[in-house]
Amino acid sequence: MQITPAYELTGKTGVSLTLGATLGYSSEPGTVPDRNTDQPNGVPKTAVYPALRIGYAIVPEKLQIYGGLGGALQRVTRYDLTQENPWLARGASQTVADAHQGVSVYGGFTAAPASGLEVAARATFSRSRNLYFYRNAVTDTTKFDLVYDPASIGVVNVHAEVLYSAAEKVRVGLKADFNHYGVKNLDQAFGRPSFIGTLYGTYNATDKLLLGANLYYYAPNYGLGYRTNLVNGLPVQEVVSRQTNSVVDLSLRADYRITPKFSIFAMGNNLTNRHYQRYLNYQSQGINVIGGAAYSF
Repeated sequence: MQITPAYELTGKTGVSLTLGATLGYSSEPGTVPDRNTDQPNGVPKTAVYPALRIGYAIVPEKLQIYGGLGGALQRVTRYDLTQENPWLARGASQTVADAHQGVSVYGGFTAAPASGLEVAARATFSRSRNLYFYRNAVTDTTKFDLVYDPASIGVVNVHAEVLYSAAEKVRVGLKADFNHYGVKNLDQAFGRPSFIGTLYGTYNATDKLLLGANLYYYAPNYGLGYRTNLVNGLPVQEVVSRQTNSVVDLSLRADYRITPKFSIFAMGNNLTNRHYQRYLNYQSQGINVIGGAAYSF
């Protein structure tokens, strides 16, 4: 759990100021074993981080810049992990712990340069503890272990977003995230892509028909695999880091409302028919189409 009491000040000159602190308590174990040495990381269950933000409206309601200091606890549960990666190995050997995003420095801007158009960008640098990664299990590379870097990890995130809306009929958006994980005791930032991009759009064709499209892109990430070498003329398997291919996935959807409570839909996924691997050794299905109905009470 965490709370962020804060006091906000807004001046007539366009300057806004937030002064506060984030207080967090993790109910998960406060330590995570190092897979190599079985020594704990010594991450405390309690945390106090600053919640400071200063903003300035260069052009009121059109352009604002901001910056600040922050930090937070990221709640992590087994349910969330298995939803994100269904091939996570089960058992007591998987240590689950809340991630501590230490003191972070951030800055960015929001802008509305034209009617219906919104643009935002933000850069954040933080030092994280207990940030989890998905690495193929050495004994069975079709399963994944949770692994942690016992050191504090420098994490850089650059987020950009553009949204255009026209008369409540058309919405088109683009989101992009660049991430860098400065791991020190792991070979790679296993299971975490360095770039994620999403292009999406919706169109209200009529009062009853809604059309939508999504295009996803994930940069390649890393897992563990085997490589066969010849030693004294005999084949010997070696565990090495292996890279997945990139993810490109286009989906289309149509919803038709027959009555205010009853609707039908059809959806096509992976229409590029690309057999990508979000996680190493698990190839996606090709084109698939589903349909159904929904009724609200």
